Amino acid sequence: MWADVLGRDRVFADDDFFALGAHSLMAIRVVARVKKELGTALSIRDVYRRPLLRDFAEFVRATHVGAAATAER
Repeated sequence: MWADVLGRDRVFADDDFFALGAHSLMAIRVVARVKKELGTALSIRDVYRRPLLRDFAEFVRATHVGAAATAER
């Protein structure tokens, strides 16, 4: 997802979204893609607070799993 938004062939777990040239509009695109593909709502702040792919991916996973568990109740 990050690679697509950034227009790169690939990104690595320790890459920093903003150091790779991203800006606020790209962060909006990432949040929109997460919502569309996973059904998980995030805020732009979530991207800014976790600019490393590894940290962002873990946050998205935890948020998605938490939302799914809440929905099952």
